Amino acid sequence: MFNVNVLALSICTREAYQSMKERKDPEKAAATYEHIKCLKPEDVAEAVIYVLSTPPHVQIGDIQMRPTEQVT
Repeated sequence: MFNVNVLALSICTREAYQSMKERKDPEKAAATYEHIKCLKPEDVAEAVIYVLSTPPHVQIGDIQMRPTEQVT
């Protein structure tokens, strides 16, 4: 399907890090995302498809994604 040379593709979510950090207080963790429209798996999948769809002469260094409502 794709004719690309991908050396590495690493997906790491902040939510996984945040969940580990707040594991001791599930209510606090849930309240963090209560009023934020979080990224969906489809959002991340579209970014992966974008990377794989670029021409061979294009190098993608980094893509950082976060909800627009997330402050940091």
